[in-house]
Amino acid sequence: MPRVGITRFDENGKIIVETVTVTREELSVGCWLPARFLRGECDRYYICKYGVKANCKAGPSRIAREKAEHDKLEKSEGLREESICKLCGEPIVPQDSGDRPYLGESGTSYEGEPICDSCYDEDTGEPCATIYYGTDDEPHLIGSCRNETDGAFRVRWHSTDPWRGYYECESDGYAMVFTDAILSMHESETMLKSLYDIVMERFDEEGIDFARVFCRSSNVFMTSLEI
Repeated sequence: MPRVGITRFDENGKIIVETVTVTREELSVGCWLPARFLRGECDRYYICKYGVKANCKAGPSRIAREKAEHDKLEKSEGLREESICKLCGEPIVPQDSGDRPYLGESGTSYEGEPICDSCYDEDTGEPCATIYYGTDDEPHLIGSCRNETDGAFRVRWHSTDPWRGYYECESDGYAMVFTDAILSMHESETMLKSLYDIVMERFDEEGIDFARVFCRSSNVFMTSLEI
């Protein structure tokens, strides 16, 4: 593959020559800023249309962050989609130059979409679904962009009107045999618990692999149970 030599000064004023390897596609991009290859800072980080194609290693400069965060772009400039968090809509600031944003994990509502560090870290604070395998008490959570089941389950939002709805879990490896709504402080809660215990005991006796799935709804007093 082609190699590019870059001459620069270090912090002591000494001349240093560094060589980087690039692909032909990366070489075809008309940007020769050293920051692109050496993980420096770039003023055009949020508006550059060739960042992905160039496999750019640069991060945003202070000027780039201020322009993006305070909407100081020129009329002809637009933020590139992969630099904006799909959850909060804010520009993504990488921890280190060259870092790529998180991508929504398989089976989530934001699968494949760029997500900032804060939204990714806080995503399962109020999960869309909580899955327990067998009689194990360790929860596996699915949020808007994180999926702790490694894709074994995926969530889908069902809208009942513009403001309300509920989540439902789907799986290619598990067949749903029972589902019902758990209504907080309702008499049906006790009846459902009795049925739940019977089903769990029977599955355990027969050695059947199963999962217990609890899905959130817009009604804070209702959670769906799927087995």
